[in-house]
Order: sequence, then structure tokens, then C-alpha cells
Amino acid sequence: MIGSWIDAWIQMPALGVFVVAFAIQFGIYAALAGGFSIVYGGMLRHLKWGARIDTRPLRRNQVLTEIMWSILTCAIYAGFTLLALRIAAGALPDSWSDGFLQLAVMLVYYDFLTYWSHRLLHTRWFASFHRVHHHSVRATPWSVYCMHPVETVINQLQVISFMLIWPTSIELMLLFQFCAMFGGAIGHSNFDPFGKASWLALPKRFHRFHQRHHSLGRDNFGFAGPHWDAVFGTAGPPKSGRAEGLD
Repeated sequence: MIGSWIDAWIQMPALGVFVVAFAIQFGIYAALAGGFSIVYGGMLRHLKWGARIDTRPLRRNQVLTEIMWSILTCAIYAGFTLLALRIAAGALPDSWSDGFLQLAVMLVYYDFLTYWSHRLLHTRWFASFHRVHHHSVRATPWSVYCMHPVETVINQLQVISFMLIWPTSIELMLLFQFCAMFGGAIGHSNFDPFGKASWLALPKRFHRFHQRHHSLGRDNFGFAGPHWDAVFGTAGPPKSGRAEGLD
């Protein structure tokens, strides 16, 4: 069924393919960002479970600004999807094991390149573009796609380069986009579900590492966690004081 839907999609005129791709991108973004906002907000207000990491108020109209930039990001991602569909290795992977391998290798590849591209975005040549994303000093789940078009293109070139190196099916490309967005929404949620449970140091650090980056901007460049920061010496201290805007 999925294969038939994908076949019908890629046989549409280019404009139709773009519109569907945009709908997929924005649908994933809205569902995950909105879902995390509702769930984490409910956990905090009604269940008294967890804690906000950075307690400063949002900027004026911050979420609206994040959504507007994200609409542009989704449109650019949809444009790259047109290219990805042309170089994809079929609609579906050959087997479950092949699909799992494609997704696992793609996530590792993207995670590694994203660490280095993020460091590049903090150099003086690209910092002005990355400033759009860092407008959200106190991040929200809506922040994840809030990017300048230059940064968006850099992110998508990493996906396209992988598909040129490792034959990847369309289904796995879409699943990868969901996984990347899911992780990004958690990383930008500014919510620690473990609250003040200091004995859960490792999971707490995972939830807090990217908010520290938004607050300070000088360390914690990783995408899926602080592991590459630990390897390359850019990891921030496990705890941050109130002077840095963090609890």
C-alpha cells in the first residue's frame, strides 16, 4: 500500500510532487512541535512532572516568528525532495533488514556531518545566517525548523550526499525525516522530564545539552546528543548556573 502511494506520488507533475512534499514536511513539523508543546505543557502544569530548563520568558511573538521561518524551511525541504525522489533507490527497501541498515547508517552519517556543519555555522562566515535560529534563546519545539535558507540548504545537502553514496529508498528517506524532526523537537523542547532527579544525570544531560547551546552558543554543537562534543572537546559542563539562564 505504501509502495503504491509512493509510486502514484512520484508520477505526479512536478508541482503536485512539490505540494505533497511540502504537506508532508509541514505536517510532520506541526504535528511533532504541537504535540510536544501540548504533552510537555500538560506534564508540567497538570501533573507537576518535570521542569523547564530555561525559565526566562519567550521573546515577543517568538513562536509566530519560528513558524513563519519554518514554513520557508519546509518549502525548501520540499524542493530538495524533488531531487531526492529522482536519485532514490526505489519506493521501498528490499527487505526489513535492508531498511533498518539504511536508516541506521543514514542517521549516523547525518549526525556526524550535522555536528561539523553546526560548528561551521558558528564561524564568522556563516554566523549571520545561523543567527535566525539563535533568535530563540529559550528554545521551543517550534524552533527546530526556524532557520535561514542558507542553513536549510546546508542541512539538505547532507541528506542528498548520503543518498548519492548509499542507495536509499523513498520510504526510508521519509522515515529519516520523521526521526530527525522527532529528535529535534525533543532537543528544542526546553523541558527536562526528569525534573530535579539528580541521580538521573545522563538522561538529564541529554535533554539539557541543546538548550545550553541556545543559551550560550559556545559549546554543545551535537545533533542527537553530546557524544561528538565529548569526542572533539566541545562539550559544556554537565551543570549550568542561573547566571547562564538555566536552572
